Amino acid sequence: MEKPRCRLCQSRHLSSEPHAFEKVVEAEKPARAVVEKKVLKGPLSQVERNRRWREKNRERYNAYQREYMRRRQ
Repeated sequence: MEKPRCRLCQSRHLSSEPHAFEKVVEAEKPARAVVEKKVLKGPLSQVERNRRWREKNRERYNAYQREYMRRRQ
């Protein structure tokens, strides 16, 4: 009788036997990462606009957050 194929590891074994995972070897990472440019299509949502503003004005945003958290306590 043939052993059933495991759904998890895709090998044939009984439920009492351990799973037989294949060892996956990662390919070497390229020496230089390629940065993708984000192409904006259509109007930005409010969340995207806020995120872009925070990235461009990091110091102002951090100062605002410090003051906000100080008042909140």
